[in-house]
Amino acid sequence: MEPAADPGAISPWAEPQEVERELDPYGLVLKAGVWHLVAATEGAVRTYRVSSILRLDIGEDGFDLAAHWRDYLDAHDARRLRLQASVRIAPVLLAALPDRLDGALVRAVETSAGPPDADGWVTATVPLESVGPAVPMLPSLGAGIEVLAPAELRREMAETAAAVLDRYRSGAPAAAPAQLPGPLPAPRRRWLSAPGPGGAPPRRHRAPRPRRSRRRRTPATAAPADRRRR
Repeated sequence: MEPAADPGAISPWAEPQEVERELDPYGLVLKAGVWHLVAATEGAVRTYRVSSILRLDIGEDGFDLAAHWRDYLDAHDARRLRLQASVRIAPVLLAALPDRLDGALVRAVETSAGPPDADGWVTATVPLESVGPAVPMLPSLGAGIEVLAPAELRREMAETAAAVLDRYRSGAPAAAPAQLPGPLPAPRRRWLSAPGPGGAPPRRHRAPRPRRSRRRRTPATAAPADRRRR
């Protein structure tokens, strides 16, 4: 009868050999400059070095990461952007929207914009989170956008625009504080307590002051003997 194997013994490295497995890939991981593939196979999750893969065949039921990510972003925007706002957009701002708004908002404008009116403005539907976040965001687009609906958002925009206009119509800057802070007080001297000899009460010593750099004085040069006052 052979002796039982020691459970604490370390098994030697197996010789490298070529195997073929069917994997369900989860993703790639970069560790210490080496790429690893994390995948499920035979009911377990395993990790493989990408450099060890000799051949890779993608099955018919392969995972399309690009399509999955597009669907995920669309679903996320549908949950986040619940307020539908009807707006008019000037032609100058319409051309600059890709640099001014989120991609989801730009795509919504492109798909919902109607024909331009006599002034070149277009009417479109923009998805927004709610009235609160929309009020500070829309004025950043300048005068090239007008909110038509909902009524609550249009009213908030009008009140914000009126407050900004009143601020700049006054011609005077905002009032300064009634009293400006005075100079900082001079630093007080610090005292250090040290025990006295033989158990005497502690004595206080002044903390050393920081040394200030002094300018070196150049000694005056004496006048020549013939110029000295006699």
